[in-house]
Amino acid sequence: MAVAVGCAPTCWVEEEKKGLREKATEFHQIFSEVQRLGGDDDDLPHPLQDITDLELEEIRQLKHPPEPVRRVMECVYLILYADTPPGPAGLTWLTVVKALVQTNFLRNVRRFEISELAAKPFIVDCICREYFNRANVEMRLDRVRRASSAVVAFFGWTIALLAGVLPKWPVEQVAGAEPRQVVFELEAERRVLVKQEIERKEEEKREQARKEETKKEAKRLGEEEQEQKKQEEVERERQRQEEAAREKAEHEEVAQQAEEAAQQAEAARRAEEERKLRAVRVERARQEQVVQELEVAGYQKLCVWNLASNPDRRLLHADGSTISFPDDANANFCNVLTCDGIKEGIVYYEFVMHHIGDEQWCGLTTDSSQGGMRISGWNLRPAWTYYCGRRWAHTLAHKMQGVPGLHVDKKAVQSFARVVSGDVIGMLVDTQRRGVAFLRNSDLQGACLLDSTSKLLYVITHLDAAGDTVELHAHAPSHAPKAAFDAIDALFVGRGDA
Repeated sequence: MAVAVGCAPTCWVEEEKKGLREKATEFHQIFSEVQRLGGDDDDLPHPLQDITDLELEEIRQLKHPPEPVRRVMECVYLILYADTPPGPAGLTWLTVVKALVQTNFLRNVRRFEISELAAKPFIVDCICREYFNRANVEMRLDRVRRASSAVVAFFGWTIALLAGVLPKWPVEQVAGAEPRQVVFELEAERRVLVKQEIERKEEEKREQARKEETKKEAKRLGEEEQEQKKQEEVERERQRQEEAAREKAEHEEVAQQAEEAAQQAEAARRAEEERKLRAVRVERARQEQVVQELEVAGYQKLCVWNLASNPDRRLLHADGSTISFPDDANANFCNVLTCDGIKEGIVYYEFVMHHIGDEQWCGLTTDSSQGGMRISGWNLRPAWTYYCGRRWAHTLAHKMQGVPGLHVDKKAVQSFARVVSGDVIGMLVDTQRRGVAFLRNSDLQGACLLDSTSKLLYVITHLDAAGDTVELHAHAPSHAPKAAFDAIDALFVGRGDA
């Protein structure tokens, strides 16, 4: 750790000490208010006016400071805190840093009163002789500036204080001639540099003021020019408006006559268009009604039960699209198919289950010969049907043979909800993609693929108990719930042939 060499003691007689201390009491000015630089006309800023906490922190962080930095901050420490010169061991940098880290350090430096230093002739004498002799070249402005720009302000503060207080004592009593001369030379140099900096800043201010004035003048001239142009534009606009008013007045009567003629012609045109539009609407409504009637007739045709080709038609009763199984005394069951099968398009069927006595199947088949009581519902093939399930009172209702579900070619492939009297079975058939979806009261139950053949698809129902009654409806695809289409779409996910 670098330390300052102890100051050589100066011989003081008791009378001299007493006289010097009495003179020190005459100093009461705050440092920033004294004539620090020796001239009555000086008004220079405080040396530490612009120093920041960041610059002070830069000094605090130095563990092995350059020699000029160490010696300057030792002087600051002695001025602020020392009452007597340091001993032969001198000051350690750690002692100086402990003072620097105090939160009020910078405030104490700025508010230091020169009267406090005037009461420390021993300290002034020690600083001058030890730090500002001719041999100590480290305590020169250029050396200090190269070592640390942050320390320059403290160096100027120290020089200004010493130069301000030294004239109060005789040369032979405090400091001696040579150190005083060094201090005064450094102070004179500092004053010149400070004044030059002040003049430079003043010149910058004057130049900035000139620029601002030039800018204001240019702005004023620009505003005057803009105002003049604005007035000229207003005048031109006024003239244009007058000219337009004159032209309007000249053509107003002609325009009014032309407008009246145009209104009359427009009214006649609109009346003719309205007449034609009414005729088109009437014709379109008539055509739509014809198409709707034809469409309804086509869907109604798909709901006709084929009794003529059914070998056991004597067991059945048909009323329009409603088929019933009046009596099961002569047969245990009877299958019924529609007259017409479908080969193209999409059709949405609804089976209205007016009455279910036991189990029943509703769905599709490509074999039109399965009508009658030759084949039971468990043996329908090829067929894709909604098996309604046994009635709850039946002993097989809770066994596999009685659970409702999707039956494909004599096999139960998926469980469905049980259908009871009054329910409606929905069936969406897509012949192009060969898919079918089943619903119960509009709730989706499931879907499956049909065979890949292009055979006709016939609607089939299996009537099982006396009183079983089913009513069949066929609709356009728009009647089907969206869930049915989504279910068929899902059959083709990942297949690449959707």
